[in-house]
Amino acid sequence: MKKQSVINEELIYAAQRMNNHIKEKNIVGIKEIVSRYDHFTCQIEALESKRLVLCDEIAIAKLATKSNLNLKQLLDVLKDEDEKNLLNERRNNLKNKITEFSLINSKNNILIQDRISDIDSNVKIIADHVNKAAAYGKHG
Repeated sequence: MKKQSVINEELIYAAQRMNNHIKEKNIVGIKEIVSRYDHFTCQIEALESKRLVLCDEIAIAKLATKSNLNLKQLLDVLKDEDEKNLLNERRNNLKNKITEFSLINSKNNILIQDRISDIDSNVKIIADHVNKAAAYGKHG
């Protein structure tokens, strides 16, 4: 879970940079961050696969059954208070990071929609101008 936390920190930093690039209309920066998002997605998927395997191993050891436990269910299974406290702390940290990333990502989506709306308005203005100019013909 420590690695997950590090990846989440990097993802939040990337989302903040994406926010700045969108505000600055920096297309190159946006492309860079999008490629980093793809990298983070692969890392998170790999970590999630490992988490599922570990949770299955713990479920087999503690419950004598294979079960895809989530972190909350895993807390209920653990008996050792130190293990419970550590897992709960990391679980809460993970939830907080995901919430922070989601908020930044929502802001980024709003900014992108605003930029798309601006572009759409500009295209309409240009199209109207071209249509009016065409109406005058060759000799005005």
